[in-house]
Amino acid sequence: MTLPEVTADTSVDIRVTVNDGEFSSSATITLSITNKVETEEPEVETGSNGGGSITWSILLLMLIAVYRRRVMQI
Repeated sequence: MTLPEVTADTSVDIRVTVNDGEFSSSATITLSITNKVETEEPEVETGSNGGGSITWSILLLMLIAVYRRRVMQI
């Protein structure tokens, strides 16, 4: 079943009647159609590659330098 596109949450009542010539039966179904709000995914900038790795490299070299200074003083 394809439901219509809606701009707000909507309820639709569907009544089905079956008849075999002698007996008949009816049923009502209520369908709740929820408005789907489509959001756009934010674009990810890919212009900078590896810019954070230089920071970690410098930090690692500084830690090694501090460690070597302490070892040399002992």
